[in-house]
Amino acid sequence: MSGLIQKISDSHLSSDVDTDLIKILELNELIRRNPEMQDRFWRKMIKILKSYPPAKNENKFLYGKIGEISFINDIIKKLFPESVELDEAVSMGSCYMNDVSVRDKGYKLDLSIKITKNISSIILINKNSSLPDDKYNIMDCCVILINIKLMSIFILPISIVKEYLKYTGPNIKLRSAVWKYILKNHPEFICKFHMTRVELEKKYPELQEINEKKIYEKLYSEL
Repeated sequence: MSGLIQKISDSHLSSDVDTDLIKILELNELIRRNPEMQDRFWRKMIKILKSYPPAKNENKFLYGKIGEISFINDIIKKLFPESVELDEAVSMGSCYMNDVSVRDKGYKLDLSIKITKNISSIILINKNSSLPDDKYNIMDCCVILINIKLMSIFILPISIVKEYLKYTGPNIKLRSAVWKYILKNHPEFICKFHMTRVELEKKYPELQEINEKKIYEKLYSEL
């Protein structure tokens, strides 16, 4: 464990070392140390956003899912090649809550990935209405929050932001105030890209020429 991780860990942990938190801090630090990896990922995120603009209802799932796949393949698996995309590991449906399992030398850390375009609330779980809130063990979960407006990746345990959880009938979400709280109080959980979206698009003019893809017409034409 690096000196930085040890220093941060000591400020958060008791004598009982929380290995999940240490792995989260390590993952944050590894991403920060790879600006080229971040550059490629954010370029891809802008391509996804422009190709499948989430302002259209039919694209809301698409841009988030494709962004999730990009983060798993272009960052997580590049850093930890043994990692597993959990939706691929189940034969039907999708994995409950978590999207990727980070694997490293026998260690496993499951993470949920959520992507948002704006500084808004984020749905963590769409609940089964027949189950009470206490059946959802969300406090033990860790999450990757990708905010395109902030050009930042936030990787943290849910317990750090438990005061911002909101339980509604259909879902469990983080209130929009969570962004301000993390930015002010927990920089150790933030991987902020060194360019704004405008600066990134100026650096790569081809990003300005991307048009929306008519994915449903394409799928229909292939029937």
